[in-house]
Amino acid sequence: MSNPFLEPASIYMYTLELLRPALKTEGPTGAEAAIVGRHWAHLQGLLASGKLIFAGRTLSIDENGFASVIYRANSIDEAQAIMDADPGIREGLFRGHLFPYQVLLLGSWSPQAA
Repeated sequence: MSNPFLEPASIYMYTLELLRPALKTEGPTGAEAAIVGRHWAHLQGLLASGKLIFAGRTLSIDENGFASVIYRANSIDEAQAIMDADPGIREGLFRGHLFPYQVLLLGSWSPQAA
């Protein structure tokens, strides 16, 4: 069981904020769609490497919506490098915010159960 008073062990979260919120209602331009594809490939690479714990997004189409990526890294520097390597951030589609993260409770979940 996690202790909320202890420093978390090598887990980080970055949130993603769209720099052009109208993308949610108007859809992406061709260039934005290509960036999204590279962003998706980046997340798939984190999953394949065993670093990704989960990634997802809110379904809000207003300015409060965001996405998050929860992952393992050996240091804050590595966590920053992983976030900075995300093509969505690197190519200007999203603004990223990095946080040390502590998982307190984790249940089992299956996409088929949703």
